[in-house]
Amino acid sequence: MKILVLRSSRLPHFFNAADFLKHKYPAADIWALAQENICSELTEEPRFAEIIPFTAPRYSVSALDNEQINQIRQKHFSFVVITYANISGAGYDNVHDFAESLELPIYIYDKNGGFYKYSAGVKLLRAGKKLWHKGYWSKKIARKINEIKNIIADADRVTDAIIGPEQQKQIKTLREGFSNLAQIANDYIFEADEEERSPEGITVIPSASIIVVNFNGKDLLEECLPSIFRAIEFSGKRHEVIVVDNGSTDGSQEFIRQKFPKVKLISLPNNHGFPKACNKGVEHARHDILVFLNNDLTIEPDFLSQILLHFETYKIFAISAKAYVYGTNDLNQGMTLGVLEEGRIKIKTRDSRRIIPSLYAMGGSCAIDRGKFGKLGGFDEIFTPGYSEDLDLCVRAWRRGWSSVYDPNAIVNHKVSTTTYRLMTPREVNILGERNNFIFTWKNFLEKDVLDEHWRQLATRLDKTLTEKDDSLWLAFNQAAEFLPAIISRRKKEKLKNVFSVKDILTKIQEGT
Repeated sequence: MKILVLRSSRLPHFFNAADFLKHKYPAADIWALAQENICSELTEEPRFAEIIPFTAPRYSVSALDNEQINQIRQKHFSFVVITYANISGAGYDNVHDFAESLELPIYIYDKNGGFYKYSAGVKLLRAGKKLWHKGYWSKKIARKINEIKNIIADADRVTDAIIGPEQQKQIKTLREGFSNLAQIANDYIFEADEEERSPEGITVIPSASIIVVNFNGKDLLEECLPSIFRAIEFSGKRHEVIVVDNGSTDGSQEFIRQKFPKVKLISLPNNHGFPKACNKGVEHARHDILVFLNNDLTIEPDFLSQILLHFETYKIFAISAKAYVYGTNDLNQGMTLGVLEEGRIKIKTRDSRRIIPSLYAMGGSCAIDRGKFGKLGGFDEIFTPGYSEDLDLCVRAWRRGWSSVYDPNAIVNHKVSTTTYRLMTPREVNILGERNNFIFTWKNFLEKDVLDEHWRQLATRLDKTLTEKDDSLWLAFNQAAEFLPAIISRRKKEKLKNVFSVKDILTKIQEGT
């Protein structure tokens, strides 16, 4: 992959953009397009694969002829990145005009480290015609417009008494300009309200509440928390970190208070399990995006910047990260597919180089829209102490038309069930997994034909275990059966929200991959 970087701001921003891209796309060749009078400063830079010099004082279509533009096109760049400090001025406009002439996808790298796609929304912002980029901000903007109008109205009452005719004329011109701008903003607001979705616009990385569940994992937090704060610093945003401690006795709480005073520590008196602890963390969160992380993983520095890019569209519910087995290049968790086999959903995991739909986002390394999370009632605590609560949550979201997506560029390194195996034997873990699989199936197979097939296949599976002298499946079945009254109650509620069936969901994901 080749990436072309254009300079429309000072060299430090140019270099920062190159460093960011080399980290984000380590296998890519980063090329630079620069004015000849700065090429001598760039040619020795290891950040760039090659420098393309041009004599034009600014990169504008008028300054570069078609032959020069075609030379760049023939190098087959994947996309072009523009660096900038301020989105105003002729230099900024000319660089964008030139970038558009290359007929490549355009991305912006701004002075604050933001990285987003250049779109119609950015053009409107440059033209002074757009005041917001996310649909749910619209009412706040509308209120602010009205406040400013009221201030202007109050000022009108005293203007004649304190300034002369010439100044009044200038102020009138300014007010007319503002009135036009306000009307355009209102038009966008009402259009978005009607469509119930965010328009195409600027992708701004939102702030997130990062929730980590811990139980006797002081040694794990010693690696986990520093990696989170490195990622926060890399993102340049004010994220918050919440650790929900499940009654640890190993000094975890004291460690957090001493070493990480910025962490919001929620101390539970005993171990409530993963789903309930996550829900408790959400109660104390203050941001609109929730990032759930296991304590037995570390995240890459650009993890937050990457995983939080996707929430500008209404239908996105959750983003799933790519997980490597800690210290290796072995895939632990990729995108997930579901296949109906033996009367249940069998999960298959594979990697992908592109962002694609995924059946569910792994609960210990994902980002979730808080509003939708709340509408679903959060993680279902029927799955306590854990397993299948993330699958259940995302299937319920898919049923309502809200998508889960896998982003292979958001990377974590996972030590794999470290906490679980400190609490349970492998046999107990296996029984718990089977129990929760039963609960998930009985709760979410709302279609009669699918559930009937489950019971037929289950009878065969249970009968087979008798000859194998393994009672694990029977124990799991009996434990799950104790929850049948609660499961039936949940089924009734889910039927009211049933837009897509289980088969529909699995098919949509297969088609999306």
